[in-house]
Amino acid sequence: MMYEKSNRPYKRLPKRSRITKPNQVKIKHARCFPFKGRYVVVLSGMLILLIVLAMHLLHLHISDKEFLVGQSEARTVREITLPAYRGMITDRNGEPLALSAPVQSIWVNPQVFAPSSKQIKELASNLEISEIDLERRLSDSGGRHFVYLQRQLNPAKAQDILDLNIPGLYAETGFRRYYPAGEIFSHVIGFTNIDDKGIEGLELKYDDLLTGQSGSQRVLRDRRGHIIETMEVIKEPTPGQNLSLSLDRRLQYWAYTALVKAVNQHDAQGGSLVMIDVLTGEILAMVNQPGFNPNDRQQRQSKFIRNRAVTDLFEPGSVLKPFAAVSVLEHKVLNKNQVINTSPGFMKVSGHVVRDLRDYGALTLEGILTKSSNVGITKASLDLRAGQLNQTLGAFGFGQISDSGFPGERAGSIVVPPLYDKFTRATQSFGYGVTVTTLQLAQAYAKLANPEFNQSLTFVKRTPDNTISGQNMLPDAMQHASKEVLSMLDNVVASDGSGSRAQIPGYWVAGKTGTAHKVGEQGYDRDKYRSVFAGVAPASNPRLAMVVVIDEPQGKQYYGGLIAAPVFQQVMSVALRILDIAPDNLQSEQMITHWSGDEKRWENGAIN
Repeated sequence: MMYEKSNRPYKRLPKRSRITKPNQVKIKHARCFPFKGRYVVVLSGMLILLIVLAMHLLHLHISDKEFLVGQSEARTVREITLPAYRGMITDRNGEPLALSAPVQSIWVNPQVFAPSSKQIKELASNLEISEIDLERRLSDSGGRHFVYLQRQLNPAKAQDILDLNIPGLYAETGFRRYYPAGEIFSHVIGFTNIDDKGIEGLELKYDDLLTGQSGSQRVLRDRRGHIIETMEVIKEPTPGQNLSLSLDRRLQYWAYTALVKAVNQHDAQGGSLVMIDVLTGEILAMVNQPGFNPNDRQQRQSKFIRNRAVTDLFEPGSVLKPFAAVSVLEHKVLNKNQVINTSPGFMKVSGHVVRDLRDYGALTLEGILTKSSNVGITKASLDLRAGQLNQTLGAFGFGQISDSGFPGERAGSIVVPPLYDKFTRATQSFGYGVTVTTLQLAQAYAKLANPEFNQSLTFVKRTPDNTISGQNMLPDAMQHASKEVLSMLDNVVASDGSGSRAQIPGYWVAGKTGTAHKVGEQGYDRDKYRSVFAGVAPASNPRLAMVVVIDEPQGKQYYGGLIAAPVFQQVMSVALRILDIAPDNLQSEQMITHWSGDEKRWENGAIN
């Protein structure tokens, strides 16, 4: 045993502190440190790894340089679409009616969109939406990488938004359709959707022609997706073709103004007007009420945007009588000089009563048209064989879609009455049991004015290259009868005729008035009417045919001769002068027409 030296007596040390031999202490200290060879192993491994990495980098930069460049460009070079310019629509004189302007659409990639709270506030302010709406759009992205925030912005406005420098915020170039004439042409031209595709009117019909072919281009983007350099164009965009319409902006303006005035003046539900060049089949004017502004998307509601002139069917009333007269003459039931007794102003047909406004007495066929006698045309047409009147109406285009090709056009209908149903045959002769559109009626009067008419109706300006002959030219006997009836219709517009308000100083006018009850839930409504006037000018050498329809005018003045005829007079007189059509009635050039006697003649039933 070992004892430590001390001034005190020797004392036994604790067992745990007991020290043995010196070599034993050295062994304990050696076990506390790593083996020296491990340092060599670790350092050697790190050196080898560095050498391998250096060799790999050297290999990539020398041998696989193209691969690295490709990977870099794949993250910075993009191929973008170059939108094509949509073709312009003009009137027949080259005045622009629809054109496309460049716009920007703002979009984000929600996966990398990382704005600050201040940027969110500024972005919402520039987009003119609330911060809540903006956050809702982003939260509803559903994991997508592309979300529109605002479409079709002014380029300057879009640039203000891009200048916020928010990661994940981008702009896309496109075009927006603009309609300089506003609502004046809205029902005919139609409009495009937000992607610049035609969805209504002629924009829809000629969408393939107007739509161009998009191109593509490579661009260099920065890390935020902004284009910092444009590279080569892969494919040039091909603009759409321009479209020159048959419509005349000047005539359309006058027609629209006159129709709006009449509808407002008589507190009517609506109205439509169609004008056709009877020589070429070109539609020169087509307007409707109520209207809408195609530049305002909020106004694009179904009740406003439909083209009533081609979609709304109605029973035309007395404006159909000239075609019954054509059938009577064509089939030689009577000649133009024969007299029919209409007294006492009414007659019974199959248990029903057919009435005139008053007793007109003995009338020739011309007198029947001038006075608009239901009794007279009924007696004449009942002598036709079953189906002959329907055959004549079909030849003039009733009951079938015109060849204009306007989207949504309706065909109308002609009732085929049983052989024993004389009353239906009678009512057809004065415009009931037949449904038409304003365009159909205008086409029929164009054929009446020009019996040799064989051109298809068109909204596109006629050129030698796009003149298409129709397949529905009138038979010879019908052509001859049509000329005779047309010569009778100028008397309708004479001073004592039902259409006297359609007179135009310096010109002969041939036309016919019509006033038809509208159909309600319980049959024909006694207090609701459509007022119609259809006419041709100049009557001696017809050039223009026009139909005016006023839907449900209010008040006592609802007859076509009082409501629709003045609109015809206003628009047709302007059209004849704008188109430089020579007068054919110089004796009336200085004539000033007064309407002071109209109310008295209306009360006596002279105006219908």
